[in-house]
Amino acid sequence: MGDLFVHVRLKECCRKALGELDAVKKGIGGTGAFKVNLTKILGEKAVPEALTALATTIGKSAPEGDRRFTALKKKTLAKAAATHAKAHQAKGETTEAHLWESLAAVFEGKDAPKPAGAAAGLLGGAAGGLAGKVGGKLPAGMGGKIAAKAKEKLAEYKSKGVTYSQAAPFYPASNHADCSHFVHDVLKSSGVDVPYVTTHEIAESPHFKATTDPQPGDVIVQGGHMGIYTGTNDKGQPTGAQMGEHGAAEGPWGKGGWFGSAAPVYYQPQ
Repeated sequence: MGDLFVHVRLKECCRKALGELDAVKKGIGGTGAFKVNLTKILGEKAVPEALTALATTIGKSAPEGDRRFTALKKKTLAKAAATHAKAHQAKGETTEAHLWESLAAVFEGKDAPKPAGAAAGLLGGAAGGLAGKVGGKLPAGMGGKIAAKAKEKLAEYKSKGVTYSQAAPFYPASNHADCSHFVHDVLKSSGVDVPYVTTHEIAESPHFKATTDPQPGDVIVQGGHMGIYTGTNDKGQPTGAQMGEHGAAEGPWGKGGWFGSAAPVYYQPQ
């Protein structure tokens, strides 16, 4: 990470604390918020993404009528979350502190506090705190950089004689690669720090957002294949750089393209 456009993921102490809260919840039982796996919902997201997930997923499921929840939420989960918030506050880590203050508020059945200081800046100063839009969009010009890097990688793969295969290990550890590892290689080489995903996982990944306004540099997915969207050809077809049965090549996608008649879906890294 380290690039300004890459959001800082939750710290290791946060992931550990979320795991401990999940263990407590499992022991208590109950419904609604107690069935939400905090580590799964929050643990692999950037802090702003986690705040939005907290509001839209956990907040909606807070079971006001659950007696065990009502009796224990302040005594256990809210107290633990508030304690972790204070630990971050003491270190000057206001963004993480706000996340944990918000989590404590959810378990107490209260509205999440508004962000302040650095947290407000990172979240775009949203007046409603958790209601604000997640700031995960790539900066202007980044998509063009990714598309250009994809074409560079095509030339590199060709010069190295990389062939198509779904067998691990993948290039550069070996001399073969598949479409999803090609995409991850391009994004990583462009400075975009997102986890590796397959064509079947990308739709559920918090690190990619589906878009109906595709721009060069987005990930294009069609018929079990994925690549980097590079624009359109003279026939108006979408074009993409990919590593597949056509080798490392840029070609037509969409209807009449390489991968059937299904409409392609586009995802922007977050």
